[in-house]
Amino acid sequence: MSEAALHLPTLAARLEWARKYRGLTVRALAREVGLSERQLHRLLVDHTTTAARMQRIAEVLRVDLAWLAYGKGVPFHLPKVVTYLASVEGKKYGPEVAKHLLEWPLEWWGTLTPEDDEIKEAAAFIDYRLHRARKRSHGDTDG
Repeated sequence: MSEAALHLPTLAARLEWARKYRGLTVRALAREVGLSERQLHRLLVDHTTTAARMQRIAEVLRVDLAWLAYGKGVPFHLPKVVTYLASVEGKKYGPEVAKHLLEWPLEWWGTLTPEDDEIKEAAAFIDYRLHRARKRSHGDTDG
């Protein structure tokens, strides 16, 4: 994350930065949010939308809602999952599991601590699914 992302003065600038950061086109973002490109453009020009729509945009972009809407705070809040992944237990899963965990919605992480069973269970579940996918890709059909 760049230092510049912390100092973007307008909703349009923050949305543009997050959209590019996530590698989305305007068309793809609009489609994911449930808007036409024109409606998305109007939202940026008029700065008017519903709270639910703003929440959906933040979810699609996987950024903090307060940062996107008002420029307060930072785009991402991941200390809990990062702390867990850096722990001895978390390290056993490796970078592929970490990548998948970091893609989960920010709201899911918001109430957890690194010691919570939900993080451990999520990591174990993702590890299991990745392991099964690798086995299937090699032609092994056993569980």
